[in-house]
Amino acid sequence: MNFTPETTKKLREWLKENNFEVGCRLGKEVAFQPADDFNNSYIIIPKTYDFSLDKFFIEFLKKYGYSDNFEAITLSFLHEIGHFETKHLFNQEEWNTDAFLKMLLGSKNNETQEEEKEIVFKYWETSTEFCANMWLIMYTQIFKEKVVKLEKILKKYSQ
Repeated sequence: MNFTPETTKKLREWLKENNFEVGCRLGKEVAFQPADDFNNSYIIIPKTYDFSLDKFFIEFLKKYGYSDNFEAITLSFLHEIGHFETKHLFNQEEWNTDAFLKMLLGSKNNETQEEEKEIVFKYWETSTEFCANMWLIMYTQIFKEKVVKLEKILKKYSQ
């Protein structure tokens, strides 16, 4: 699945329509970029989406009450919005600790899929990640129609 500037344009429209004051742009991976020097925050979507952790991500979410059937890319995008919506709950030290843990866990050589799953589950249980995931679960439960529209945009504007 590949995304283009047209995808980010449509996603920015969806974000604005749903009152999220965050931008969207292309990058290397799905991510949240906190405020820059101009106080702008962004959801980053990759030019090429990596599906490798999708099954683990959905399994993790189901462990905490997720029960829908949205695509992992849709959930990943919502997860990053969750970071934006919950960023005020954490201080810089907490963000730095979770980022450091991500680097540390990512540096391990995982021999098996089970080891890789264990590592990513530990990461998704860090405070900032867990909060973003709980936000996305809540959002999918309350605003299902909006999520359906988001998923249609992601499918229609990907190559």
